[in-house]
Amino acid sequence: MQLFAPMPTDNIIHQSDACQSGHRPDQGRENLLNHRYRTILNSIPNGYVYCRVLYEQGRPVDLMHEEVNVTWEKLTGIQDATGRKLTEVFPGIAESNPEFFKRLLKVAETGITDHFEYYIDVLGKWFDNNVFSPEKGIVVSIIEDISKRKLAEEALRQSEERFRSLFEEHSSIMFIYDATGDIIDANQAATDFYGWSIDELRRMNIRQINTLPPEAIEREMAKWNDLKQKQVLFFHRRADGSVRHVELLGKKIRIKDRDLITAIIHDVTDQKLYEQVNAFRLRILQMADCHSTEELLTATLDEAEKITESSIGFAFFVAEDQHSMLLQTVSTNTLEHICKTEETCLHYPLDKAGIWGDAVRFKKPIIHNDYASLEHWNGMLEGHVAIKRELVIPVNRDGKIVAIMGVGNKKMEYVDKDIEWLEIIANHVWDIVAKKKAEKENKKLAAQLQQASKMEMIGQLASGIAHEINNPLNFITINEFNLLNDFNDLQEMVDQYREIIDKYIAGSADAEDVLQLRKKEQGLDIDYLLDNIPKTLEITRHGLERIMNITRSMRNYTVKNETGGLSPSDINKAVNDSLLIAKSVYRDVATIDLDLGKLPPVMCNLPMISQVFLNLIFNSAQAIKSQNRISPGTIAIKTWATDERVFCTVTDDGPGMTEEVKNRIFEPFFTTKDVGQGTGLGLSISYDIMVNKHQGSISAECKTDGGTVFTISLPLERTS
Repeated sequence: MQLFAPMPTDNIIHQSDACQSGHRPDQGRENLLNHRYRTILNSIPNGYVYCRVLYEQGRPVDLMHEEVNVTWEKLTGIQDATGRKLTEVFPGIAESNPEFFKRLLKVAETGITDHFEYYIDVLGKWFDNNVFSPEKGIVVSIIEDISKRKLAEEALRQSEERFRSLFEEHSSIMFIYDATGDIIDANQAATDFYGWSIDELRRMNIRQINTLPPEAIEREMAKWNDLKQKQVLFFHRRADGSVRHVELLGKKIRIKDRDLITAIIHDVTDQKLYEQVNAFRLRILQMADCHSTEELLTATLDEAEKITESSIGFAFFVAEDQHSMLLQTVSTNTLEHICKTEETCLHYPLDKAGIWGDAVRFKKPIIHNDYASLEHWNGMLEGHVAIKRELVIPVNRDGKIVAIMGVGNKKMEYVDKDIEWLEIIANHVWDIVAKKKAEKENKKLAAQLQQASKMEMIGQLASGIAHEINNPLNFITINEFNLLNDFNDLQEMVDQYREIIDKYIAGSADAEDVLQLRKKEQGLDIDYLLDNIPKTLEITRHGLERIMNITRSMRNYTVKNETGGLSPSDINKAVNDSLLIAKSVYRDVATIDLDLGKLPPVMCNLPMISQVFLNLIFNSAQAIKSQNRISPGTIAIKTWATDERVFCTVTDDGPGMTEEVKNRIFEPFFTTKDVGQGTGLGLSISYDIMVNKHQGSISAECKTDGGTVFTISLPLERTS
């Protein structure tokens, strides 16, 4: 477009001077126009410059500033540009801004307007330049200082570059997607994590990654209508088909009038698995006391399948000689769906074991991700599904493999991380299993020691018990002989009665026969017999009851409670039975002072409690006997109850014990007796019975005036 500008002021002035010399009549009007023109130029907000092209040999080489306005002077900071060349006003501009220089000359030559932005180094400013030519050889420029805008644009560009660099090079996984879920951009960390290229991700929708159902994703996307940012957990699918647990930190941003969501993705799969493993470890600890070894192992295998995304789980115990393995258990899924024919507790010689035996042979974790291609694969048993992949880890204790645990048929290949998870839970549960096995052995040993202690005590009581039985037995033997004689006399008397009765029936009996009968009665002393026989029988009955009580007490004491069950029991009865059994021990050394209170039934194992009483009575009797006293000592037994517990004290007036002995009195195998006189197990077993098996207590105290007081207690209500 061709534009025309008013003539420069200087020309107008020169023309005005010519008119004045020629006495032109419109000189006043021209002066007015010049004034208005100058006022308008100096009032516009843009810079204005009027330049004439300078030629050398017909070629444009420079521009001469013919006119500038005040705004141009302010924008450029130059006050004396008029009448000076462009290269003088801006030294070096032809070299530093050759394109700018050429474009000005081109407009002057062609008359075609131009609009461009340029930077003048000597001013350090950016200008917006509208250039036109009113006639050939003339250039008019309207300029605007755009330095601030350019600085803002440069700052924005640098900011965008920094954002792009931060986005693309950030180690965190980053997405930008719109309100429909279309992925606008993704960084390199995203392609490394998901397995798709950036271009592929840009063509995808978040629904192709998120495992939530479509309607659930729609609800999540709708939440952005009211939110600026949010944090949420999802499961995301990767290109290889694996699924990872991720945490999404999203923030809504607005770019070019468009709402977008920037998402930073953190892979929290390992964190969640650690939480899952720790929760399982706590749960298996809570299960330990009330579940069998097989149940604990099954629960562990079920958890191992979940953590490693497997469908098969099995556990073997390895023999001490390392030559054979025992199939201990399999997972629930394996038993119900994979191999219904498999039996547990089967022994496998190691040299004939399957590929899973490699974990024992090489003492290291084994991964087979192509099971069927292995050279020493022996095939599968009938009824067993095909194994595609397998991971087996050994449990190593002190250089020996004690067990192996394996999982199989994960959809993806097993990796080292799967080994780590399986080793954590396998080693943890083995510590629990080993502890349970040790506890089982300890209980078995404790029961054997307890029974041995009983037998030892019975051995010590044997002669005394025999004496206690012999006394009533002697009475019974003598009474039996006397009763037999009395029976014969009665039999003879009965025969005489029958003879007289027969004569009477025959009518031949007379008074003489009756007199003979009376004489016979007097001779046999029938009145004595009728009075003495019931007394003899009563004495015999008491003797039998005495023997029965002794044998019943012995039976109650020696019975072996295999289950260790508790039942409501009479503690006072246990005291009386124990005194009856131990009578031969204390009879010659101490008298018994009984103070048995009224007690409620107590949940306990009565034979065990009787064993405690016998041990305490024995100790008291032996302590008194060790003093070689002339007069007998005293053993006082007292029972009473509170709202919460039943108590019993066994007190003797023996020599007591030192503080050192008192502190060790309940230690296994500790004894103050001479070698061969005791095993030192009685009180330690009593402690185990009271404290560990009955949640009760037992203590020993020494009286200031001599003697010892043993106090035991049992709770009326047991805690679980």
